[in-house]
Amino acid sequence: MLSGCSLSCHNRLSSVFISDLNDLPIIDSYQESYVCDEPLLYAPYEHVRELFYEQIIRVNVHFLNSESKEHNYTEPDGVRLIHELLHNANERLVKNFKMNLPVGNDTPALHPMYQYELWQADSDEDGIYFHYDDELCFFANKGKHRNNYRPDVIKKYAVGLDTIINVFIMPHIPKKMRSKSYKTSRTGVALGHGLKIAGLYESGKESWEFATLLNHEIGHILGLHHTWSANDGCDDTPRHANCWGPTDEKPCIDISNNLMDYNNSQMAITPCQI
Repeated sequence: MLSGCSLSCHNRLSSVFISDLNDLPIIDSYQESYVCDEPLLYAPYEHVRELFYEQIIRVNVHFLNSESKEHNYTEPDGVRLIHELLHNANERLVKNFKMNLPVGNDTPALHPMYQYELWQADSDEDGIYFHYDDELCFFANKGKHRNNYRPDVIKKYAVGLDTIINVFIMPHIPKKMRSKSYKTSRTGVALGHGLKIAGLYESGKESWEFATLLNHEIGHILGLHHTWSANDGCDDTPRHANCWGPTDEKPCIDISNNLMDYNNSQMAITPCQI
């Protein structure tokens, strides 16, 4: 009887016994690559949970303000907000609600196995930065001043971008620069290893109101896509009408609660997404 090791995409080898060389499976390099690209092989199901450890996502945070310091949080308030925001965002990841869609699904709600940690690039820093820059401080997602997809502010102020996600908290453009239809809504955009978030200061709301927005945008940086508009690569994230909240009529009777959709929950992450 021959002893050997089975192929595995996990970092633990399992022992098997083969009584006949003819029983050996023939797996060419293409097939092996295809099998190991299956996302669910890397999901932390309970029966393989010991193969995984919690990943730490390094983040630092930049507050952009005008040189007059009147368009964003004060430095003490900004520091308090970030510590509260990261704490709440981490808690929401761990809670991970069961998926609403498809109706009657049996998709398990697993521990995502990642958390954020405020990270300083140098020992004498705290990972929170304040910048006063009239040229780059404002965020605009529409109109002639639109700059939401421009990386200028990231290029100028990012720290440790190769190993740290840089979060830029920006004020919306001032009233005198907005059109009548411009809304200072909570919004964000992921650009490489940096992301811009706007609308926090203008809303006047508590930090926890923005935890799922942060999780959503970092989800993009980690490779996740919106699920309602196209194939996001996961069979456990069905396409839907992208309704913010439920209504009494179709198509919004049953709505998504997935993190990567636009809805009033954003509290579910599927095994494939993890």
